Amino acid sequence: MVLLICSWLFDVAAIAASTLVALVLLIPLFFQLLQRLAERWRGDVRALYGASTDLNRAIVVAAFLPHQAYLALDAIVRSCYRLRVSGRHLLEWQTAEMSHLAARAHLDAFRAQFWLISALAAISLLALDLRGFFWEPAWAPFLLLWVSAPAVQHWIGWQRRAVRKLEQIEIEDKHYLRRVARETWRYLDDFVGPNHNWLPRDNYQEALRVETAARTSPTNIGMWLMSAVSARDLGFLTPEGMIDRCSSTMETLEKLERCEGHILNWYNTRTLEPLQPKYVSTVDSGNLIASLWVLAQACQEMEAQPQLEERALRGLADTVAVILDRFAPDHTTAVPLETLRGLFHEESSGVELMERIRLAAEPARKLTNSLRWTISEAEERAYWFTRLEEQVQA
Repeated sequence: MVLLICSWLFDVAAIAASTLVALVLLIPLFFQLLQRLAERWRGDVRALYGASTDLNRAIVVAAFLPHQAYLALDAIVRSCYRLRVSGRHLLEWQTAEMSHLAARAHLDAFRAQFWLISALAAISLLALDLRGFFWEPAWAPFLLLWVSAPAVQHWIGWQRRAVRKLEQIEIEDKHYLRRVARETWRYLDDFVGPNHNWLPRDNYQEALRVETAARTSPTNIGMWLMSAVSARDLGFLTPEGMIDRCSSTMETLEKLERCEGHILNWYNTRTLEPLQPKYVSTVDSGNLIASLWVLAQACQEMEAQPQLEERALRGLADTVAVILDRFAPDHTTAVPLETLRGLFHEESSGVELMERIRLAAEPARKLTNSLRWTISEAEERAYWFTRLEEQVQA
């Protein structure tokens, strides 16, 4: 930026300086294009789809060059002043919450800075026009880009809004994702229990039909706690169910052997003995700490929330959806399933919510009773039917 301004002001090698800056912006674009052409030559039909994005990025960088120079200069001056003169605010930072609250003010200042840059560039163009040097290849393209910087900024915002609109999840997709979430929760619902001290097992190889790996790590434990929180948020678990399961896991953590307070990386889930070789993993321990922070926040939020919410009805609807998707209704299940789907389909709250769940108790019981007449897929049906009745009763 300094190179450009000095060369333009003093009319010293202005074209060379502008060409040099342009090459700095265009050479990466050229190599990106070569890479995309090579990928297309290797058979990737989508390789060239992002070429326009690369070009747009180069234009945006050129249009925002004065603003980026201003930010860099501001940071340099602040740092030098605080280090050499004031000696204060050497560790200045903002939390994510503070940044979010101040985002609107920052956005307004951001826009004002771009309008100021645009005005200065327009004044420069006008001054050059009065001198008879309006269109000079050395500076005219850059100044025109800088004049249009607010328009470029608005265009970027419009693009982001368009992308957000495209990223909105359709209702059918939401239902599908919730069914997947309910089926995923089954893994932890099945494999985390008192037989393994409420610790999640590392893996289960269904294709090989081998026993689940009776070992766990801090990351596995943290992900299990997050899964319980998510199951509660989705309505698969009641608040009491989440607290009971997480409390049982926390009680087990108190029994584990440690190294200077640190949880080791692998334990046998049945005996709670650490596996050899014993070691502490900073990555896994960090994952567990982060999960415990989220769990603590979830527990604090639960204190201010009602015990029975609409999410409970959505969780029941997800379980019914999985049953309908997995098992074709027969003469013993068609009527109860249709009744349950009707009860859980519409949104409700308060007394109506309680009444809907109360009315669902009898159809859910009939589904469980139908298991005595079932031969095919008995184990699968037993899980889903009994879990549905337990959800209703909870």
